[in-house]
Amino acid sequence: MWIRAWTLCTFGCLCVGAACDGARAERGPSGGEGAAGTVAAGQSTDCDVEGEVFARVCGTSVCHEGTVNGLDLIAPEVDTRLLDVPAAGFECADSGLRIVDAEQPEHSLLLLKLSEAPPCGSPMPLGSGPAGLTPAQRACIDGHVQRLVAP
Repeated sequence: MWIRAWTLCTFGCLCVGAACDGARAERGPSGGEGAAGTVAAGQSTDCDVEGEVFARVCGTSVCHEGTVNGLDLIAPEVDTRLLDVPAAGFECADSGLRIVDAEQPEHSLLLLKLSEAPPCGSPMPLGSGPAGLTPAQRACIDGHVQRLVAP
């Protein structure tokens, strides 16, 4: 069953990523905006992460909508499923990581999965990795994590 979901998610996420071709072209030949977690100078982190990123990129029915892969990014009150919640899913459940780590936000699985070589599982978005996010979408996620952990 998980192989079917992975296959569907891979192709679904590739289709979502393909919609960002224009934004990718703005990034330059490497397709990235720099080191993982960095935001281009002047890039705003004020956005609607649930509507602009989670729903558009992450929340397909075989990726992160519902409990298919251990993390629902679409249902209401998503922050309660992120902040200091242990990683789930068969590849990351034993990692000891938290989805968003309030004490060490830079070690949050949500951010680490957006790198080319995450500590567990596959890079996200699945099928395209970090290149599947525009700099604005990445900044949106980074900013959301910072807002969640702020005192």
